[in-house]
Amino acid sequence: ESEDGTIDISKAEKIAEQFEISKQFWSYLIDKKYISTPTEQKRV
Repeated sequence: ESEDGTIDISKAEKIAEQFEISKQFWSYLIDKKYISTPTEQKRV
């Protein structure tokens, strides 16, 4: 937070962008059958 009360959200925007790209990459891998559809794992 800056002295004037504003908050720089550029880091959060970059992380969100990278997350969207990774989702597209995983979807591509599934579409091309390089990996199977992910399933939720139960933690023990």
